[in-house]
Amino acid sequence: LKNNWLSKEISLMAAVFLSNVKNNHKLLERLTGGLYKAYPEMKILEALCSLLIRGDHRDRSSVNWLEKAMKAHINLTRLYEYFLYSLPEDYGHALPKEVLLYFSYDKSLDQANKSVLYKNILQYVNPSTELYQVYVREMEQFAMEQLLAGRMNGCLAVIYEHMIYADMIDPRAAGILPKILCSSRVKCDDPRMKYVIVRCEELKEEEAFLLEHGEAYVPAVSKNTVLFFQDAYGGRYLNISHRKLPVMDRKELLDRCYEVYPDHPILKLRACEAVLKKGVEKEEEALLLEDTLSQLKLNPVFEKKLLYLVTEYYC
Repeated sequence: LKNNWLSKEISLMAAVFLSNVKNNHKLLERLTGGLYKAYPEMKILEALCSLLIRGDHRDRSSVNWLEKAMKAHINLTRLYEYFLYSLPEDYGHALPKEVLLYFSYDKSLDQANKSVLYKNILQYVNPSTELYQVYVREMEQFAMEQLLAGRMNGCLAVIYEHMIYADMIDPRAAGILPKILCSSRVKCDDPRMKYVIVRCEELKEEEAFLLEHGEAYVPAVSKNTVLFFQDAYGGRYLNISHRKLPVMDRKELLDRCYEVYPDHPILKLRACEAVLKKGVEKEEEALLLEDTLSQLKLNPVFEKKLLYLVTEYYC
């Protein structure tokens, strides 16, 4: 290839052969990519994309080739699926219309790839278009299913932001949603760290969240939440460089959760924080503190603060 020893005709014959090879190999992919750069013919592009699909390539290096194949109207089984599987996080614009049309009929995607598809639609497709409207019902249903399963990630944060409304929140949803609404995305670049440990100063218990690719979505149970990082050997560290960003800002949903399910621990603690700032002014607030004392496993220091306020009110 470097010395232009292969003619166009031989390259096309090689492409036909390569497209029928059963055992995939990296070397074959590199060879076919080189053939296409020398002779950008549809047959060679088809052979290359066929190799990528058979090799189960799901990384950003495949996206440009697969997109070229779609623009050339090459007909390959699972071309659209593998384009979606390979989509990088920073794709930054709407998926091609043919991809969106295809998945409006084909419903075989798994949960992770549906998340990628729906996030792209919500971010980049005009809501007034007919194509967007085709997806609305299934995106609403998907959002509620994932919410009730307690799942959270970057794609789901966008989906929840757009597709969860106050009138959808019943007691079951309100029992799960506050934890999601109060989540932050924690990014840690230290490869030694495997878990984020979330400790709320008001509570006895702590929670551990696995860092996947250096990221985790963790709930801020109260404003006094402390993060520790844990390595594979159980060693814990406080002063590890990290970034923490809130992922949702939907106060009206938290308010709705409190109306429907005021006994949620996060909502209870936040209500207690408000009472602590100003003191107990009415019996309803004293009862809130009493309920919190009886229902939650509190840190002894915080427990004493609540007991003092309750006692002071009644005495």
